[in-house]
Amino acid sequence: TSHTRRCPRCHRESPTFTRQLQGSDPIVVGLEGAEGPFLYDDYKALSNREAARRVADAFFAKGEISGPAHAGFTSYPEIGKRGFKFWGVDDNRLYTQNVMAYKNASPQKKAFLKILKSHQARLDLEKRSAFSEELRAFDAVVQSYRLGTLSLAEFLIQLARFQKMSFNADLFLEAYAMEKKMDMAKIETERRHVLEILVKKLKTEELETLIHYSLGYQQGIYSFADYYTYLKALCQNKGIHLERTPHFDEYIRYVLLSDGIKADALFSEVDELERLVYHQLSKNEVEKRIVKESRAVYLALKLLDFSLTPQEWETYQSLRGSLNLPLISFEEFYSAASLRNSSIVKNLLDQTERETTSNPSSFSLLVVGGFHTPGITTLLREKGVSYVVASPKITEVAQGSETHYLSVFDREKSPLEKIFVGKKLFVVSTPAGSVNSPGLAPDPIRSMVNFVRGLTRIVQARDLVVLFRLGFK
Repeated sequence: TSHTRRCPRCHRESPTFTRQLQGSDPIVVGLEGAEGPFLYDDYKALSNREAARRVADAFFAKGEISGPAHAGFTSYPEIGKRGFKFWGVDDNRLYTQNVMAYKNASPQKKAFLKILKSHQARLDLEKRSAFSEELRAFDAVVQSYRLGTLSLAEFLIQLARFQKMSFNADLFLEAYAMEKKMDMAKIETERRHVLEILVKKLKTEELETLIHYSLGYQQGIYSFADYYTYLKALCQNKGIHLERTPHFDEYIRYVLLSDGIKADALFSEVDELERLVYHQLSKNEVEKRIVKESRAVYLALKLLDFSLTPQEWETYQSLRGSLNLPLISFEEFYSAASLRNSSIVKNLLDQTERETTSNPSSFSLLVVGGFHTPGITTLLREKGVSYVVASPKITEVAQGSETHYLSVFDREKSPLEKIFVGKKLFVVSTPAGSVNSPGLAPDPIRSMVNFVRGLTRIVQARDLVVLFRLGFK
């Protein structure tokens, strides 16, 4: 995802994940932010492979290249094994339009922010005189949630006073209640005890499988549910009764429960529950108008901050008429992103078809930011294309966070609240090595090649060919 460039953990795990998918035939890997082929094969043709890897690793560690680009620079073909065909699936014109929309809108932010803050102050005054006491109290809860001073769990608890909880919201509250009661010291003690007994009962192959799952879990290859479902089944098979370690047993229930919560559906349900409560408490047209305008101002403020989720962008479009503000430059940022979805899907499917004519059952990978997911999956469904969405969950939170109540083991040090976040829109930089780069940012490939040249004592003939192809004299 576009999150990869900003998250050290995703940086580490993205190339690890993609390498798990090697087999016998080429895999098309579609990357956003670029159109057409990449220069990865030319870079990998340099004779000093060790130096080339070291340079790519260094640029990756510094954040100069993304996880997918790092995989492109370092995934050398192996005899009898599947390689990658990296391909830019974006439309350079639309991508440039998306980037320029951001650049054009940013200077206007301060002026529009002042206007929207004025609208917000006016609405606050109207609420004091027009809202009933109950509606005013609920609105205060909503504003606290929007400002981030009220947690998602606490907000859902307030919503539950007025409306029956929907499926994912109910699961979230159940997992939250379990989480609040956890004694992590006892869970860790009991887990260690179970594993010590289990290891003694395992055969060599079973132990190797357990180690494989454990390492895969730590690296993020297997989910919470994958790992603990396997572990629980293994314990039952070996006659280990988890009811004798109640804290650990309850923890497994919690993990399986929380892993079953669908983040996108959860936030859709929260928005709908909020809307239903406002509708329930708004008794006249004045109250309804104020609620509608307040929601529009809130979303417009997020629009100025380029932090709308896909669902919020959809809601904003239905409410923007009540604002009567010329926010076209900011809206074009999101409109351009939506237009890119069609090009991304078309270019991916076209390139996959070209590369897999001999193996129509083959599959491809698409690496894009989470904001694009709803639009792209809708297009794929319409075209009858099967797909699986792999989306990273945040698993590292700064110490001292007020919601630090979930702090478990290496991959579990993050609150339930932090695991479920809306997908905002980020326009990724063009991946390094693009042949048809729109030229909006410097490409580090020339610097990378120069470093490899500096680390290479004996220059071979094929190096000269590569340097010529890459434009070096």
